[in-house]
Amino acid sequence: MNSFKIIFLCLFINSNLNAQYSKANHWVLAMGLNAVDDDGRRPILSPANYFNDWNCLPFPSVFSFEYYMKDNFSIELSESLNTYQVNALIDGFPIQKNVLFIACDLNAKYSFNSLYKKIMWFDPYLSSGFGVTHRNYTVPTFNAGGGATFWVGNRLGINIQTMGKLSFSDKGSLYFQNMLGVKYQF
Repeated sequence: MNSFKIIFLCLFINSNLNAQYSKANHWVLAMGLNAVDDDGRRPILSPANYFNDWNCLPFPSVFSFEYYMKDNFSIELSESLNTYQVNALIDGFPIQKNVLFIACDLNAKYSFNSLYKKIMWFDPYLSSGFGVTHRNYTVPTFNAGGGATFWVGNRLGINIQTMGKLSFSDKGSLYFQNMLGVKYQF
């Protein structure tokens, strides 16, 4: 976990040094809902019973900071919280008690909005990076996914995203985290 703190500190310092040379509106604050699909039974990208095993809280449970750099790249640091209820599936096995879910991720994003210059309100992107997930145990993860932001004004947008998270440990497997939220650009 100390190496994660060092990486975050380096990125924060670097972004502050570069901020004086950048245009306005390069920081984004986001919050929203997340749903975790961690049943461990379904093959990747199989649509059958896709929504049956989602774990979701009824209040904002994802918070992120994003810094837009040049050439359509950005860096995002996000934290999410969720719970698994009794009999929910984790890696294909039902649990016997409620379990707290916490994920902290550092992802790089590439935005394709420069390809759609006539429709600037639509901002699709691909994202990948690394994170740490805590369920019954803590495991490092590799993250990959994508999403889109629908800008409803100069500074406010609605974001939808899905990420696949693959564990580096044999304690966990692949799970999906889906998010819906709002972004504020400043």
